Amino acid sequence: MKYIRLTFLSVLALALVLSGCKLEEPAVKKTENNLNGQSITKYVALGNSLTAGVQSGGLMEDFQYYSFPAQLARQLGIQEFGQPTVSYPGIPNIYELDPFTNSIFQAQGTGAPNNTTYPKPYQNLGIPTATTWDLLNATSSTTNFRYYFFGEDNPAVDLVLRGQGTAFDQAAAQKPDLVTLWIGNNDILGYATSGGLKPPTPIQDFTSPVTGVQLQGFQSAYMALAGKVASLKAKVAVANIPDVTVPPFFKVVGPKIAAALKAANIPYPLAYQKGTDSLTTGPATGQATQDDLNNFNVLVTLVGGSYAADIGKPTGHWYRDLAAMKGVPVSALLATMPAVDTTQAFGLHPQNPWPSALILDPTEIATIKQVTAAYNQIIAAAANQYGFALFDANKFLLDVLNNGGLMADGFLFTADFATGGLFSFDGIHLTNAGYGIVANKFIDAINAKYGISIAHVNIRNVLGHAPVLKKASRPNLKNYNLEKMASVIDMLGGRFW
Repeated sequence: MKYIRLTFLSVLALALVLSGCKLEEPAVKKTENNLNGQSITKYVALGNSLTAGVQSGGLMEDFQYYSFPAQLARQLGIQEFGQPTVSYPGIPNIYELDPFTNSIFQAQGTGAPNNTTYPKPYQNLGIPTATTWDLLNATSSTTNFRYYFFGEDNPAVDLVLRGQGTAFDQAAAQKPDLVTLWIGNNDILGYATSGGLKPPTPIQDFTSPVTGVQLQGFQSAYMALAGKVASLKAKVAVANIPDVTVPPFFKVVGPKIAAALKAANIPYPLAYQKGTDSLTTGPATGQATQDDLNNFNVLVTLVGGSYAADIGKPTGHWYRDLAAMKGVPVSALLATMPAVDTTQAFGLHPQNPWPSALILDPTEIATIKQVTAAYNQIIAAAANQYGFALFDANKFLLDVLNNGGLMADGFLFTADFATGGLFSFDGIHLTNAGYGIVANKFIDAINAKYGISIAHVNIRNVLGHAPVLKKASRPNLKNYNLEKMASVIDMLGGRFW
C-alpha cells in the first residue's frame, strides 16, 4: 500500500515579520478625538482571549500591550489600563519564528504572571477560555462554566480575577464610562476545534451531562449579562461572534492533504470518522475527496498536521497518543473500538480512519453556522434592547475572506495562515495589527452610536507577529513543524487561551 509523505511549505521570514503585504504608502493624517463634551476616563473591557490579547497560542506581556482594549485605551488618552500581564515566553508558551530556518517553534522556558499585586481590579478583564456564563458567575478555576460543564478547570480565571469576585463585579466596582463586551466565541469554539466532540453551549438552560450541574443556556446567560452591563449607565459597545470555521486553523491542512494525495497518485478519498460514527459498532463512513478537502466541504484542524504524514501507513499513532492522553493502555482503548484495525492504511481505510477529533464533517460545519447565527440573533436583540453600539465581527471576518483581504493604512491583510498578517501563529487569535483593526472597528461602532469622534489606531504603528528568535542567545531550541500545536491545543480540542 502506498503512503503519502507531506512536506509542509516553509514560511518566508520576511513575510512573517511584515504584518501584511504593503501595497502603498498613503499619507495618514493625524486626527484628534472629539467627544462633544462627553467624558471617557474609565474604560473596562469584558471578554475572553480575544479581549485578553492572546497571540500565537499564549498570553504574554509583549502581545498584551497590543490587545484591542489596550490600543483603544491609548486612543482615548487613558494613562492607566491594568492588565494581568505574563512574562516571556507566556502562558502557554508562545510560538515564534526562526528566521534562519523559516520554521515556527514553541518557545522554551516558563512564563509567570508579573502584575499580580496590581492594587485594584484590572481594566482588561478578558478571561481566556471564558464563556458568556463566566462573566457573571465564575470566581475561580473550579467555579466556572468549563468546570461545571466538562469537569475541566480553567486557571485563567484565577489569573485575571485573583479571588476578588466575578468579572462583572470587578467591572462594576470601577464605575466605568465605557465598557466593551466581546463574549460568546468559546460557547461554540470548543465544538469546532474538537471536531464536534465537545458540545456547544445550548441556547436554552440545561443540565450538564458530565457533572449534573444545572446551567444557564446562551440566551438567558447573555441577556442577564447584557442587563447587568446596561445597569452601569456607561457607554457600551458589544461585538458578535465570528464564524469560527473562517480562521486559518481550519484551512491549512486539508488542501495540503489533497495535494499530497494527488502527487502520490492515490485515487482513494480520505476515509474519516463522522461525528455520528461509532467505532464500537462499525467502521467509519466518512469519505472526503480531493475536491472536498480543497473546497472546505470538510475542515481538517491544524492539529491534524501532526498526523497527516501517517496517511497510508498501517499505524496506530493516533490511538497511542489518545491512550496516553487518557492515561490508559492503548490495548484497553482499542478494546472499546472493535471496528478499528491499525494494520490497515491510516486515513485510507474505514477501519483505520482519520479521527473525528481532527475534522469537521458537513453536518458539524452546518451546526456551527446555525448555532453561531442563533447566538448572534440574541446578541443583536440585546444590543437593540439596551441601546448598545454593535460591532458586527462576523460580517467583518466574512468580508475579509470573501473580498480577498482588507486594506488598512496601505497594507493588505488576509485570512491566510501566518503570511496574511491578520491571524497569529495559532491560526485563531489575531496579530498586533489584527487587534488594532478590531480596535478601530469598535471605535467606528462607538462613534456612530454616541455621536463622538475617537481617532483610529494607526495600523502602521502596530505591525508585527510573534517575536523573532535570536538564535545566538538560545542555540539549542528545538524546531517544530508548522502545524504541530497539540501542546497548546488539547488533542480533543477547545482549550484555547
